[in-house]
Amino acid sequence: MPIGLIILQYIHVLFAATLLGSALFIDLVLWPTLLRRPAPEAKGFFETSLKTTSILMGVSSGITFLSGILRGTIFGNIHSWNDFVTPYGVTFSIAFLATLAMMIHGPRIGPKLLKEVWKGKNFTPNAKAKVHSALAVSWISVLIILACMVLMHFGL
Repeated sequence: MPIGLIILQYIHVLFAATLLGSALFIDLVLWPTLLRRPAPEAKGFFETSLKTTSILMGVSSGITFLSGILRGTIFGNIHSWNDFVTPYGVTFSIAFLATLAMMIHGPRIGPKLLKEVWKGKNFTPNAKAKVHSALAVSWISVLIILACMVLMHFGL
């Protein structure tokens, strides 16, 4: 395996792990903790952390996306339009579309939740449901992408 491909694969996996780990932390630790805190305190913390979280997730998703495209095309099996109709090409395309969906939806989650989880100094009555609903598209995308990565590893 060429050294360039090893480095590219390392970068792809590193930033994908950062993205996935961050998402898991936010969903499984941060939101449950915020929803147990007093609403004004939780809102202040969420507002304060939103910019940093958005930068981390944006950079991680962008680098993961670009390195995945390079991994699948220049260093992979996609070299012409005809390659998109192969099993690998179809799987690559599904992963590409799921990643685009996540990258388009992801930056909208924080601002949306900021408006929908808090009403004044209180949580909205269905705050927990709104959080789970907002994160659903991202988690569905992640599961699709992970399945595609496994399939592509085996050439499918």
